Amino acid sequence: MSSFTTGAISWLGDLFKRHASELSTPKVQRDLRPQISVVVVLYNIPREAPRTLYSLSAAYQQHIAAEEYEVIVVDNGSTPPFDPAVLDKLRGNFRLIRIDPAPPLLLTPSTSA
Repeated sequence: MSSFTTGAISWLGDLFKRHASELSTPKVQRDLRPQISVVVVLYNIPREAPRTLYSLSAAYQQHIAAEEYEVIVVDNGSTPPFDPAVLDKLRGNFRLIRIDPAPPLLLTPSTSA
């Protein structure tokens, strides 16, 4: 796992812990919409995508209920397309959006490194 992924998972865990006090509120009183939306953009990473998405699943996360967050997976024109069956195996609130064909990235002096 890359240091970026490890750092992102750690950051997400810290964020969830900060909201843990809200978990003690009865579900009836809580809003049924997700409180947190996580967007994951995929492009041609068939090996890494399932592991990354599992780390965001309700089976892996602590101190937050599955209905309190959503994971929006954006397949940015992968070849072959990301397999939606991967999401069917995960616990939690996952949505898949496919952008096909993906628009070209236009770098301008203000956006390039």
